[in-house]
Amino acid sequence: MVGVIHISDVISLLEQFASSGAYDRMDEASIYFGKRVKYLRRLKNLTQAQLAEKLSLSVNYVSQIETGIASPSFKTLVLLAQGLEVDLKDLFDFEQPTPRKKRTLERDGKEKNDSYRSS
Repeated sequence: MVGVIHISDVISLLEQFASSGAYDRMDEASIYFGKRVKYLRRLKNLTQAQLAEKLSLSVNYVSQIETGIASPSFKTLVLLAQGLEVDLKDLFDFEQPTPRKKRTLERDGKEKNDSYRSS
């Protein structure tokens, strides 16, 4: 469910982003964002085509978002959150494990996290 987003929270997040020098790492952020969208889509057992249809977007555009090529507008961010049934802020939670992190943990023989599936 998409919660209420206050503009002051968005502004605060953008200010933190700007002050951290993160503008120099926009490509990296786009890649992390895309991986997060892909991860959340897979958790919902959706294909790119199914998500695209659900959001009235092209499959190509969803693919470009997931690979970090395209940077979605705020409207598209809201659509993604609604389509993936997550809060908008969850799209930016790069600290949560992704399927790739899980595989790395398993390969290294460290603690496994069964709550995240790779596919």
